[in-house]
Amino acid sequence: MTNANIQEITFPDTHSEKDKLTYSLKNIIGIFFVECEDLLKNLDDSLQAVSKGEGDKDVIEIIFHSIHSIHEGASALDFKDMEKFARVFDCALNKMCTNQLEMTHAVFQVLLQSSNMLNDIFKASRDNQEYDREQAALLIQQLKDCIKSQNDDSLLNLSNEVPTAEEINFQPIKLDFDFCNTPLPD
Repeated sequence: MTNANIQEITFPDTHSEKDKLTYSLKNIIGIFFVECEDLLKNLDDSLQAVSKGEGDKDVIEIIFHSIHSIHEGASALDFKDMEKFARVFDCALNKMCTNQLEMTHAVFQVLLQSSNMLNDIFKASRDNQEYDREQAALLIQQLKDCIKSQNDDSLLNLSNEVPTAEEINFQPIKLDFDFCNTPLPD
């Protein structure tokens, strides 16, 4: 996201805290959509580089981080369809980044089609429209097949079950948010 896209968030003159929260959430979602546009552009540029034979590990990392950021943002903002699709896409790219999945022509074609579908799901989420759910389901299965074709998926949870903290060896860390001296509003 460029600085030109970031605007100061101001609250409308209302008396309702609910209105202020709704306004804030709409701004956050707007920022997420701008960020997604940038990430999808990076994804497209990177996939074009791969198609030209310029797909080194750095380019694959850019693709992975673009999808991962979209996945995490969609999850945080409860865009379920985008999160579900990006999650499997993210898993496939994670395997690729860790040299557990090779970039073959067939895998590249699935990634390219998946990129186009993620763009369609993004636009549908942003514009409150529909997208081809059957094609999305087919691509999710193809991504899972790519993951399973070269390695088992024992490290990945591709089901709809959420792993427990113990299963993922979750270790909480303390964050220090004392960087801002401005008191929070009441």
